[in-house]
Amino acid sequence: MSQTINWDDCIKSRRYATEGGRYYGPVDITTFKQFENPLRPSWTNLASVEASPGLAAWKQQHGYYADVLTSWATTKGTGAHNAIELMIDGETIDDTFFTDYLENHEDIKWKMNGSKWQMIEEIKKCVMQFILWHEEHKPTILKSEIMMWHPDVPYAGTADLIMMIHNKKQDQDILMVGDLKTGNESDKHFVQCMAYAILLEKIYNVKVGAVGSLYCQGRYKGEPKPGKMKVKVIRNKAGEFTEDANKLMDKVVKLVDLFQANNPSQPNQKRPLPKKFSLNINKGK
Repeated sequence: MSQTINWDDCIKSRRYATEGGRYYGPVDITTFKQFENPLRPSWTNLASVEASPGLAAWKQQHGYYADVLTSWATTKGTGAHNAIELMIDGETIDDTFFTDYLENHEDIKWKMNGSKWQMIEEIKKCVMQFILWHEEHKPTILKSEIMMWHPDVPYAGTADLIMMIHNKKQDQDILMVGDLKTGNESDKHFVQCMAYAILLEKIYNVKVGAVGSLYCQGRYKGEPKPGKMKVKVIRNKAGEFTEDANKLMDKVVKLVDLFQANNPSQPNQKRPLPKKFSLNINKGK
């Protein structure tokens, strides 16, 4: 399934900090003003509207330390994502990258769970798993960390991996939307990737053949092990959506409806604080 994608054929977008969490909208202010409601919730923000009893119970069990563990997981994940994105762009990563990343990382709660060197080791293990997976499967990575926004889609997001993989059953190469995960496996990740596939198809007029998550958790002991890719094929050889695809799209629609019911209006943007402060002082004689 050969497809040509012009990555510049889109409305450039960026993240916006709002009172309702992370949203996306056009970078260009003129384009931004063309739309009555230009902001779209990030998929992560939108999907969080679904209650997770297990997560609530876990937070209650661990109290404040739940924030520490979350900080550790987020810091590890962001570090691995950043390193892998640079490698995909052809750069070489060394220890300077990891130490600089942690020194400049704003969230410091993770330090209550372990040392800097423990964190670096876990990030390196995640990166190593990605490298081994890449060497074993040799995918053609077309794009990484691509922000996607479209006025006709009620959410936005950043897809980690857009790539071509070979489908042995169909005996053809297919376009795949993949997400890199450094945490626990979950079927919810298929829904996230399906949401990104819908965006990709809408923006670039392509057909996505598969969605899936690559798990590089960095939890192995001894010899490094390749990351684990979990895939769902969403189109058959004729290009029609599969039953799996329809089920995933139903879940996307339900989450969108739930979010919109709870967030009927556009959020207010956060006003950035000034970078410099001063006083106009009237000094008495």
